[in-house]
Amino acid sequence: MPSLHVVWAIIAGATLVILARPPIFRAIGVLHPILISTAVLITANHYIADCLGAVVVVVIAYGLALLVSHWKAVAMLGVRDAGKPDAPANAHASVQVRAVPGSTLLRTVSAVLPDAPDREHPSESA
Repeated sequence: MPSLHVVWAIIAGATLVILARPPIFRAIGVLHPILISTAVLITANHYIADCLGAVVVVVIAYGLALLVSHWKAVAMLGVRDAGKPDAPANAHASVQVRAVPGSTLLRTVSAVLPDAPDREHPSESA
């Protein structure tokens, strides 16, 4: 059984490596999964195979998250022809950005969700 101690340490460490700016925090992000793996092996809570299984679980979960994210982008933005040769030059395989009229976040939400209330132009009945 994969070690969830190591799974969590890998996720937390990768988050630090990706998002942290100071090099010391990135170094902590790299060392954290290594130290947790060492701790669970020394204390005999898990075997080496459990630590390796944790890496496999994280890689599979990350791959599935990317796949679902891609599917949602395709469904929400309507990108169907992005991978075809006759697609526009600016169409990418995963996301095609469309211009949204207006510049405020509220207008963006209203454009994506047509049923969202428009607080800038409330209906006269309200």
